[in-house]
Amino acid sequence: MEPVYREWDSVQQVEYIYRRRTISAVDSPLERVRVTPHRSRGRNFFRDVFLPIGYPHSVSADYATYQIWDTVQAFASNISGSLATQAVLEGVGVGDDSATALAATITWLLRHGTGMCGQIMFTWIQGSDLDHNCKKWRLFADIMNDSAILIELTAPLWATSCIQFVLCLASVARSLVGVSGSATRAAITQHQAQKNNISDVAAKDGSQETLVGLIALLLNLLILPLVGQEETLKWFLFFFMTCLHLFANYRAVTALQFQTFNQERFLRVITEYFRSQIVLDVPEGNQRESVLFGGQLSEFGLWGKRIHFGAPFSKLIALNLISKWKNSPTKEKENFSIISNEKDILVIFERNIETNSDVGHKAYFQACCLAQYGDDVPANIAFEDFKLQAQAKGWDFSVLQINSEGFFGKEKQQ
Repeated sequence: MEPVYREWDSVQQVEYIYRRRTISAVDSPLERVRVTPHRSRGRNFFRDVFLPIGYPHSVSADYATYQIWDTVQAFASNISGSLATQAVLEGVGVGDDSATALAATITWLLRHGTGMCGQIMFTWIQGSDLDHNCKKWRLFADIMNDSAILIELTAPLWATSCIQFVLCLASVARSLVGVSGSATRAAITQHQAQKNNISDVAAKDGSQETLVGLIALLLNLLILPLVGQEETLKWFLFFFMTCLHLFANYRAVTALQFQTFNQERFLRVITEYFRSQIVLDVPEGNQRESVLFGGQLSEFGLWGKRIHFGAPFSKLIALNLISKWKNSPTKEKENFSIISNEKDILVIFERNIETNSDVGHKAYFQACCLAQYGDDVPANIAFEDFKLQAQAKGWDFSVLQINSEGFFGKEKQQ
């Protein structure tokens, strides 16, 4: 019998059909038939508790790979973190008859206060770049986390007079972890949520981390008594978990496939377009992006020039480029002007590009063309062709994640 109606339960991921009970009677009652095979109750429970509603259709294609490696790194971090906790308690005098509660309290307060100051300073200095270079800062956060654990593990080895400084240093490292880790996690969640379900994706990620933390806690209850005062075993366990932690984090961030352009992804895709007139697809563009600071592609490294995006008018004056700006070919046709000398390319906007990111993409593309070709840009190199190819390959032009100097203005008519 042909189905009269077919429906899909996006929450339970189940397909149903409605059909007539009998073939001959047109007005016979409809019956509902489940098409999707039944899953076990345990599997249903796991899906409902730990995965976003509508998974896998409600999340990005890289969700499962990233979450698996993120779970591994969280487990390794929890194990090594418990070793650090034991070392810190020993360092502040737990178990030492000569130690006082007041001294331990003061050390703890100084530790937290230093961490708070570090958190504020780091946010002030690097706030916007955390979103633009999400992969690099995510890996940076985990490297700093392991560094903090390493510092804390050495706490019992220091003299009592130095312990406060050591713990404050570890606290500063942890404050950087807190800021960069939470900020990049928010950016990743926004990328993973494909159905306006950011809260659900974030909540389920929290549930996954809680489960991993609980498993690690139970394992720690078994491991710590066995390790005890065995320093060699303790350090072996730390280095093993640290290697696992860093490897899992590297695999996690390299699994991410952002569809928007940051500076390096844009440069990677643009330079390939200049070379072959072919736009890289999203997986290839992300694969070529470096996840380590110092290994990234830069304008200066490519062309020996720096692109000042959203440069202030005062920079035009300082570089004596006013006359070039007045004669800029894009000044009348576009909402931006591009002016250059031997070492600098200035992009001056007439309005805030946040209201129209397409202008930003075009401006940066043309600035790169100027850096690559000078005034002799080949006829087959055009932003319209580049954008058409890029959108067909899955790139999203709604957001441009490039650090801008943030200035825009308009010439006053005389």
